[in-house]
Amino acid sequence: MKIIRIGIVGLGRLGFNHAINIKYATNYANLTAVCSINTEKLEKAKNKLMNSHCFPSFKAGINETELDAVVIASPSDQHCGHDIFALKKGLHVFCEKPLGILQEECFNIEKVLRKCSNQVFMLWVDVMPIRNMHNTMMAAIYLP
Repeated sequence: MKIIRIGIVGLGRLGFNHAINIKYATNYANLTAVCSINTEKLEKAKNKLMNSHCFPSFKAGINETELDAVVIASPSDQHCGHDIFALKKGLHVFCEKPLGILQEECFNIEKVLRKCSNQVFMLWVDVMPIRNMHNTMMAAIYLP
């Protein structure tokens, strides 16, 4: 089975947890690139993830490594730009919530996705129904 080369942008609580899981809890994935503008978090990633491919720029991480997929766990206001950049580079994308800050951003991602027939885009969604029962679901978006 092919090893999937994955990059991640954003090393906050969720992003770092995703990075740890990709690095240590998967058999068919390799954490190939780690990107964060926070130099302290990049240093932590170098030490804890033993990953020499750490980048202070998302675009550099995407452009300078060979990836199959990327996890977007950057600040919410950057999701749309990171999603679109990765999709246009031909990568599969897993995006943390929210998809975008503005409705127009979400429509822009939809337009790009319609041109990406061979790629998978997944969005992490938390649903909090009445009585604080917490359900989590992942939505894979396939557009004709």
